[in-house]
Amino acid sequence: MVKPIAGQANGWLAAGQSVVLDEVVDHGPFPLASLKAFNLAPAMASVHTTLLKNDASQALFEIAKGDTPFTVDTRIAYSGDSQSAYRP
Repeated sequence: MVKPIAGQANGWLAAGQSVVLDEVVDHGPFPLASLKAFNLAPAMASVHTTLLKNDASQALFEIAKGDTPFTVDTRIAYSGDSQSAYRP
């Protein structure tokens, strides 16, 4: 969840608004999401992130014709490296 910092001006979030992300985490060593994509390399985790619809994100959902405006799939390696794929 992203919220404005109290007492500071913010151009894109009004007071009381927040941006909410839904994250589904599959833990390693072989995250289910990675296996479904035929990625057989061990990983610490795989994270699927989508934006949830609320007052702050309503305009993005309207542009996307009611569907989620984007998804992000992130793979976190045991080395700490991460790789993300953004899909509109």
